[in-house]
Amino acid sequence: MKQGHFYIENQVDLNGQEIMVSYEDVPPFCEVMEIDGKLIEIKGSTTEVVNHICQAVNLTVKYVPFKERNIWSRKNSDGSWSGGLADVASGEHVTSAAAFISTLERFEIGKNSNA
Repeated sequence: MKQGHFYIENQVDLNGQEIMVSYEDVPPFCEVMEIDGKLIEIKGSTTEVVNHICQAVNLTVKYVPFKERNIWSRKNSDGSWSGGLADVASGEHVTSAAAFISTLERFEIGKNSNA
């Protein structure tokens, strides 16, 4: 294995299919540079993981800001989610490039997602 490259033994090719990934500026996990609301650059440890996985399986990433900006993801009393996990729970986005603490509730979002 080459150093600095992500390797998957049984290569999967998803033909450059585009996936939507929500983001919020939460350094060092996700550092965002925007000018007039337009994404100029996105980097950080979480986005590196997303980018490496997508490169390995030939996916194209489209980063989209959280619909609810500057709100940490929480489960609401009605069972819905806020923040970036709301975008994932709705099926609009495949994942989120933000810092999340893994919990069983949050795992269930991805497990049940139609994205």
